[in-house]
Amino acid sequence: MEVDAVTGGRLNELVFDFNKDCQFNDADMINIGDIDGDGKDNFVHGSGIQRKNAGILSRPGIINHPDGRTESKYVTTSKGKVESILEDSGRNRQTPWREIR
Repeated sequence: MEVDAVTGGRLNELVFDFNKDCQFNDADMINIGDIDGDGKDNFVHGSGIQRKNAGILSRPGIINHPDGRTESKYVTTSKGKVESILEDSGRNRQTPWREIR
């Protein structure tokens, strides 16, 4: 699950490659139906993943890709399988620092 660290809400950008085409674009948006009554379906950025028949997922192992922008998260399931998801990690950059007194 990926959420905004400040608000705890859904992110305003794509972070998961749901259709597994190695691109982060509108094709990865989630259709939530017509919730505003305008006759058009509404789409949102996904903030979590549920794998069908996967059972309970372990804490992910994360592998950063050489492009510096994407990473793969690998989890094992309680069903004995290994699952992976490609993620856009560009937003999640951490900067190390040290306090000097």
